[in-house]
Amino acid sequence: MSSPLKDFEITLNAKAYSSGRMRCDVSVDLEGIPDGHYDLATDEGAYLGGEGTAPPPLALFAAALSGCLMTQIRSFGKNLKIPVDAVRMNTVCKWKGELYDDRTYSGSPVGFHLDIEVDSSAPQEDITRLISKAKQGCFIEKTLAQPNTVTHRLKVGDDWISI
Repeated sequence: MSSPLKDFEITLNAKAYSSGRMRCDVSVDLEGIPDGHYDLATDEGAYLGGEGTAPPPLALFAAALSGCLMTQIRSFGKNLKIPVDAVRMNTVCKWKGELYDDRTYSGSPVGFHLDIEVDSSAPQEDITRLISKAKQGCFIEKTLAQPNTVTHRLKVGDDWISI
């Protein structure tokens, strides 16, 4: 692996609010990027008490994982001078849930599987190298591949408490 030329950070700030029975509207800003503002929404289907006005959060998760890796394949293909005519991907994300007596549940990841097809005139070794590089550059895949810290705070009056 080559040595890094420089370090950089990516920071996303998301502000979300409930706007329906199960709907959440989310405003996402990529810090320091002039055209990096996005308005998104999530909702659940009627089977979970929602109205189906937007994709459920897990659908956006699967789309983000697929889109992130596909973007890196196409971008790194250009950088590495490996021709990429098209990319198709089938991504399977699996979780298991445990339902409790109080009708809450706990979710756990089972695994994530990505089948990738790359239309290219390049030899298989180049495509394999490209995908390996793209996996290293996909921030979402790298996040899934390691333990992470997630912190939560609750606003109580004018103060924030850790929960």
